[in-house]
Amino acid sequence: RDLPKSRQEQIIRLCKPHLLVSNPYLELDSNFDINQIQLSQLSSSTLILNTPAVCELSEEDLAYLVFTSGSTGEPKKVAIPHRGINNFKNAQADDFDIQPGDAIYQFASPSYDAFISEFITSLGTGASLCLPRHGRSQIHEDFISDLTRYSITHITLTPSLI
Repeated sequence: RDLPKSRQEQIIRLCKPHLLVSNPYLELDSNFDINQIQLSQLSSSTLILNTPAVCELSEEDLAYLVFTSGSTGEPKKVAIPHRGINNFKNAQADDFDIQPGDAIYQFASPSYDAFISEFITSLGTGASLCLPRHGRSQIHEDFISDLTRYSITHITLTPSLI
């Protein structure tokens, strides 16, 4: 819900996914020929993938995609390989002294690169990733109570929110 529908559709077209796992807020135009499953429909017994449980990866294999802001009119995808993820996680953990048992508040929207920082660093260090109860674009009443409730040790905010 952070991005306009037209932007979401542009990104989906650029990715050319075989399967789209989405939230209930994403409603694609009928001209999309994509298998789509909503998160709320998933359970461990409803989705069986024909994929080996373990696969071999090289450092050059695709880890994730990020998209430019599209300031030139069209967002551009940037492919990020696996080789940088571990180094990135280690640098973040060292720079911010993130330890197992810490709590990272996941404030960034998945549509921004800061989300990757929060997600990868928590996953790779044993810290908890704490999700906000409300939207991320502004500070809500629950924001302050969440910081205390989850004993947040790390958070990334935009300068306008500080």
